[in-house]
Amino acid sequence: MDVGYSEWGLREAAAEVGYPVNHKQFHAYCEAGLLPTPDEVSRRWSAKDLERLVQIRELGARVRSLPRRVLLLRRNFLDFPVPGEKLRAAMLAVVPIIRSPKRKMSRVHRAIVWWEQQSTPFPGSPVRPLPQRPPHPDEWELLLRTADFERFAGRIPVIYYAAGTVLPFFTSGTEHALDDIPFEEQLILWVVRELAEVRAQQRWADRLTAPPVPRLED
Repeated sequence: MDVGYSEWGLREAAAEVGYPVNHKQFHAYCEAGLLPTPDEVSRRWSAKDLERLVQIRELGARVRSLPRRVLLLRRNFLDFPVPGEKLRAAMLAVVPIIRSPKRKMSRVHRAIVWWEQQSTPFPGSPVRPLPQRPPHPDEWELLLRTADFERFAGRIPVIYYAAGTVLPFFTSGTEHALDDIPFEEQLILWVVRELAEVRAQQRWADRLTAPPVPRLED
């Protein structure tokens, strides 16, 4: 019978297969949303959590940044169902360290526009009432901080799938391929671009529903 692991036991089990973890690292993984809180009754973690811990450490050999690992591991939602607020925190941590942000956003924007012109609208894609320019890097943090991520949560899996599977399929071998941009950065750029579109739609709707400005009498 699997009775689970204490924190110490889980860390020891990971160390036995070559992935030592100290208490500070373990706590950081929990805070980042990569490891769940232990069972409320037994206060222990499961064998599945050991697999998660090993995956976190394996990826750490190639990607040192924990926020980047959060965004990458979330691609496997069944193993890493990172909550929306944790994803927001990870994105906010990565935004300031994206190199050449304006150039990368321009490339992602052009690739998405090109793909949309080649295909039918992706299910759940927002209606675009006006041609949109990609948001400037100075806007990204505000867009992420002010977004209703609970409301936006339904779009996150769609964006992961589109950025990780659909767009690479269409752009492979073309001038729009984004292979040299890290996936987690592509994801952030896609998200902030779409948040800017949502904001533009709201402003457009507000203008349409705003009461007319009374004319001043001569």
